[in-house]
Amino acid sequence: MDSIFTGYVNALKEWFVVNRKRLISEGYTETQIQDALNLYEELGCQTTNNFLEEKEDQTGLLEAMDELVKNVLESGAIKPLPKKFEMSRECSIKQCKTANEAFTKRPDLQKLLADANYSFFTSKTMTTAKGLLNLSLDEMYDSGMGNLNIGNLSIGYMVKNSILENKEEREFHFIDLGSGSGATLASICIGIMEAKKEGVSDISITIDSYEACYAFKTLLENEMIPSIKEKLPDIKVNLHYCDLTEATFISLPNRIFTSNYVFHRITDDKKEKIIEQIKSTNISKTYFFFADMYRNTSSMPNRKYFNFALNGPLNPGNDAEFMVSILAKNGFFVDIPTARTNNIILKEVLELSDKARLEEQGFVLTAKYS
Repeated sequence: MDSIFTGYVNALKEWFVVNRKRLISEGYTETQIQDALNLYEELGCQTTNNFLEEKEDQTGLLEAMDELVKNVLESGAIKPLPKKFEMSRECSIKQCKTANEAFTKRPDLQKLLADANYSFFTSKTMTTAKGLLNLSLDEMYDSGMGNLNIGNLSIGYMVKNSILENKEEREFHFIDLGSGSGATLASICIGIMEAKKEGVSDISITIDSYEACYAFKTLLENEMIPSIKEKLPDIKVNLHYCDLTEATFISLPNRIFTSNYVFHRITDDKKEKIIEQIKSTNISKTYFFFADMYRNTSSMPNRKYFNFALNGPLNPGNDAEFMVSILAKNGFFVDIPTARTNNIILKEVLELSDKARLEEQGFVLTAKYS
């Protein structure tokens, strides 16, 4: 059997032709564009070989993959493979390690391929967030946000309660890493609005959004940022279009970094670089509200769908032990909650009395400082 990712390779070939002029204007070379396509094909072939080795009965696999690829490229609809074709944990981990090694060697190709990958997204695979600003946090959870919902819901409540329980602070700075289609930004804003409704006023709030993919940059500029400014005219919103490892984080009080389903897209060396860069600026009163940083590598949704989607071969994954060691080395306390989510809350280790905690209340997750 040929590579199960052949349909995506053909789609990417067309995408690079259509977007060649823009990519060249952004500084990419013809060689890099061809190398990116070759690398994607190579990663797809490696995953295919590893996957087929563990599947003795391949009856119906080609038809199932063809349908999955068609859904991804034509509508973005999520339709997992039948259970018999579920990828094993071992194969899933191997896929992530292969991608991590490949992009560590060729970091110049990762943003290029991510740009291509996310140009195929639709609201059926990732929530477009403009309409979410009219909802409460609870209503947002019920809005069909898919795999992002619990992470964004918990981040929204963390933001709300961070403000409510620290009313004596006069300014807050929210930094969203990898804003994508804007769902986490919406969660942050809803959390701010709900805190304001409960009596918090006369505070200065800044939101800095960081995004590296062109498709999302356009969406954020044209839809999400204007919507935030309309809903919250008294806060300052900045959009930074850059690789996260090129971001500059300045020293500010009450910095709250948020990230939902982003760090698993980053190689281990870049994860470490980002954390070290944040640490170097000042970690006093710096908080992290992250999702997807724990055991994302081989979860069930990945093994039945996402590993086979267009971005499957591009996913470096997350290794919990690696992340914990990097964070601890840089002076952060890691709290891995036992709730049903994979969220991690990180708190500067020198202020353990303010350690953030999750409390599970049905489907509603809240965070407060003890």
